[in-house]
Amino acid sequence: MIPTLIKSGPFVWIADNVAYDYKFVNRNKKTEFPKCKNGKDCGTIYKKWEDNFLHKVIKDKKAVCEGYARLFKRLCNNAGIQSSVVSGYTKQEPGQVGKMGKHDHAWNAILVDGHFYYFDVTWGSGYCTHDEKGKLENFHKRFNDYYWLIPADKLYRNHFPSEEIYLNDSDYTKERYRDNAYIKGDQLPYLEIIEPKSGVLHAKPGDTIHFKINYKADPEILQINTNIKDKSGYRKIVDEDSGETEMEEIEHHIPFKRDGDTIEFEYVIDSKNIRYIDVLFDYNRVMRFNVKF
Repeated sequence: MIPTLIKSGPFVWIADNVAYDYKFVNRNKKTEFPKCKNGKDCGTIYKKWEDNFLHKVIKDKKAVCEGYARLFKRLCNNAGIQSSVVSGYTKQEPGQVGKMGKHDHAWNAILVDGHFYYFDVTWGSGYCTHDEKGKLENFHKRFNDYYWLIPADKLYRNHFPSEEIYLNDSDYTKERYRDNAYIKGDQLPYLEIIEPKSGVLHAKPGDTIHFKINYKADPEILQINTNIKDKSGYRKIVDEDSGETEMEEIEHHIPFKRDGDTIEFEYVIDSKNIRYIDVLFDYNRVMRFNVKF
């Protein structure tokens, strides 16, 4: 009953009616919380602040993560569903493997049958594009129910909470989250890494890395790029008659085995200078692993 109500109610309504306030982010602004000194009725002060804050979100129909999460919590609580706001780290970029990412995001949790389940309405409502300088330039509304009622082991691939209470029913640690392999965001619903267990590979030249994944898609071509060998790059070809130079695309495909949804392949570390391994399916990067010697 609770999951159905949430999916048909607060999550969808907010995703449909609230746009991401990318201009607020571009101005490097932060949500300002009320200050409350000792001896004051802080509960009343915070309640009044949140009432005004959410009124503005609904009126303007735009918010950043704090607005999405607090509005979801309020609508759930009004419907008799106990929800909480979770703050913590997120990662979305290949270069964040081995790093915690930014501590600047908020999402929601509810307790169902003794286990926490999570909701990120911000990421479930759409995405932003960037300009050449890295600034957000537009918000594109696209509903994504991957972030609806998501269990901890799925969410913690790119989210990690600040409060330990949300780790009580999960074997995830901060170190495991930090060292997760990068998975492209739109591939998360379809891809699960079985091996290697970590996104940070401790290897030396000559070592063979075995990869095993579950993937609910049907790629035809698998490639591996590294920081020193872009195997989807180009090479110079000199025409013997004219002497003119042309660029020819290099394609080095990696053989793989498939059994149902399970894909397996191997890669030999051939240089001590390799720092990362990118896995590409049909010329699109879907994963990144870091290499340490």
